[in-house]
Amino acid sequence: MSGLVDPTSGRIALFGTDVTGRPLHQRARLGLGRTFQRLELFGSLTVENNVIVALEADSSVGGLVGEVLRRPASLDVRRRAEGRARDLLALVGLEEHARARTADLPMGLARVLEVARALATDPKLLLLDEPSSGLNDEETARLATLLRTLHRERDLSMLVVEHDMRFVLGLSSFVHVIEFGKMLASGTPDEIRADERVRAAYLGEELTGA
Repeated sequence: MSGLVDPTSGRIALFGTDVTGRPLHQRARLGLGRTFQRLELFGSLTVENNVIVALEADSSVGGLVGEVLRRPASLDVRRRAEGRARDLLALVGLEEHARARTADLPMGLARVLEVARALATDPKLLLLDEPSSGLNDEETARLATLLRTLHRERDLSMLVVEHDMRFVLGLSSFVHVIEFGKMLASGTPDEIRADERVRAAYLGEELTGA
């Protein structure tokens, strides 16, 4: 969907537009955002500057070139980006870490920062690749709460690829279960919990009544 891998057959439609052959940046401008299983943050930059980079990349003014040349238009973009970055960090609860070096963040906060950066382009659909990877139970619960809030308050649709079934079933309204590349089951969280094939492949008896 994001364009990082070419399909071997079929077509991809995003919000009614065929994007099968379109580059990544065009898909992003249609309203697609994503995060990565392996964090793709700039560790040497501050938390705030990680978000600003995404905001400037979404701007029509070249951020780095304009910064070097000190063009008035680019400086105005930078000021707007700084204000927008602060708003996004406040939205996800990272405002107190704005000046921290990203490499020094614990994994839980780094995952939240990647969500904030993905929101910089104001997506309509957010793809999340293993968002709970590397998180402990408390960090996973906080992330789930944040994602539910974003869905509810920003009308943001999300497609989550995830192995943590507790996380998925507590977050999603509809679930597709894949086993070895083939569709095993589809349904609501309650239907998935009750599916014997899913229980055998993924859930186990420990999730009875979850």
